[in-house]
Amino acid sequence: MRSMESVKNKYVILIHGGATNLTFFNEKSRSVYIYQLKRVLIKAKQILLNGGFAIDAVVQAVKDLEDCELFNAGKGAALNEIGETRLEASLMEGEFNHFGCILDTKHIKNPILLCEKILKEQQKLILCGEGAEIFAKKNDLDLVKNSYFITSSRQKYWKNNQKEKFGTVGAVAIDIYGNLCAGTSTGGMPNKIIGRIGDSGLIGKGTFADNKTCAISCTGDGEYFSQIDAAYKVASLIELKKLSLNDAIKTVLEEIKTSGGQGGIIGIDNIGNYHFQFTTKGMYRGIVSNKEIRIEIE
Repeated sequence: MRSMESVKNKYVILIHGGATNLTFFNEKSRSVYIYQLKRVLIKAKQILLNGGFAIDAVVQAVKDLEDCELFNAGKGAALNEIGETRLEASLMEGEFNHFGCILDTKHIKNPILLCEKILKEQQKLILCGEGAEIFAKKNDLDLVKNSYFITSSRQKYWKNNQKEKFGTVGAVAIDIYGNLCAGTSTGGMPNKIIGRIGDSGLIGKGTFADNKTCAISCTGDGEYFSQIDAAYKVASLIELKKLSLNDAIKTVLEEIKTSGGQGGIIGIDNIGNYHFQFTTKGMYRGIVSNKEIRIEIE
């Protein structure tokens, strides 16, 4: 996915581990989160630094976040109303606007890897449930028992019907060739009803990328993000109303807040400007570029 134009050898990747309203940190737990976010960023940076593509960096970052049980994606995903995990993810690249999405799966170890396989083989496709898992099996991706995703801390929160401090994960990147990519992965809302689908697995709602405008990944109250096609709306405000990335993200989050929803958005525009914003108390987030590495929580 090589573009003819270079953005002055500039690369950037942003990640998020979800928006949260819970304040629970002591210094030890804070350091654990910061360490894991930094580890993910450093691996993704190496891909971009060595001339790799944005899609490869995004997939690597989201996979690593799925494998880290601190976050609500992959291992450590939230439990639904019957104590199972159901996973969603989406991936979109900005040069050709190809995408892959999966919804309501129980056994795919790394949902973002299946999204990548769908994107590269089918170009534009959304797969759900059993169909997604059949496709994964045909392509030799790892399938696991649903119990693999369930951690003791998740079970404790579910059994006690407690609010959880974990969130959806995502990444956006621009590579040195000027190509954008965005990916998002989640276990969904804690105690969600069977069959509930949020924004994370849907293009335009929780994920969007277009080399003409920006790459976006969202986290928060999925129904509210879906209602206004939040990720696509950020891009539309940039393209049609000539808003900056910062102002476009701010406008969309304010609209969601007015409707009663909360959450956060990370984004990169097509010249490498980036922005994080959230309406919750905090959002696990980090950036690495050719100029800096930074990790923040509140």
